[in-house]
Amino acid sequence: MADEMKTSIAATAYVGISEVELVALISVAKAYGVRSVARSRAKEAKTAKERARKELSHYGGFADCGDSYQSSYDEASGVFDAAVSAEISSEKAYKKARLTAIERHPRLAELIPRFVHEDA
Repeated sequence: MADEMKTSIAATAYVGISEVELVALISVAKAYGVRSVARSRAKEAKTAKERARKELSHYGGFADCGDSYQSSYDEASGVFDAAVSAEISSEKAYKKARLTAIERHPRLAELIPRFVHEDA
């Protein structure tokens, strides 16, 4: 906790923003992190669904194991649908957090890309 406080004070002094602005910036960063994880999971689920689809098309016609491949594809489709839903929800939450922070603290519009986004 003491280290977080030192980091908070150092960041506030470095950037010259108030503690309230820092809290808003942190909430945007958290939402961005959740969104990044959701995007990654959706990409992984898409890959798994595509792999299951290919396996089903190659091996699904066999009487001894076709049902197993169909079941695997159905499961991968469900996981993909859930991952996409989570990605959409996290994207909406990130946009809301970002826009709310900028609305309340206009200076954050220039700080969010600088301190939150990975590619900045």
